[in-house]
Amino acid sequence: MFPPATTSAQLEVVYADLPGAHSLSASALDPTGSNAEVIKVDDTYLSVITDWILYRAFSKDAEFAANAAIAGAHYQTFMSSIGNKTQSDVGSSPTEAV
Repeated sequence: MFPPATTSAQLEVVYADLPGAHSLSASALDPTGSNAEVIKVDDTYLSVITDWILYRAFSKDAEFAANAAIAGAHYQTFMSSIGNKTQSDVGSSPTEAV
């Protein structure tokens, strides 16, 4: 490249990283910790799982109309994502008859 970068040049990098594996730990719901295990779902479902969790959370706090609407939006996104993923899996399955 011309002209070359100077020694005072700065580079700003923004990136996203997947979180590391995690385990469910003992909590008020499971004080014995007997159900501790890593969530065994492929990373491609991360946003789908997030939408399901947000749907459930906003549904639990649906006293306010805004929360019910937000819950519904997350549910729609969840269902759409699962449906789209399922359809794409079927469409690209090597065992499916064409």
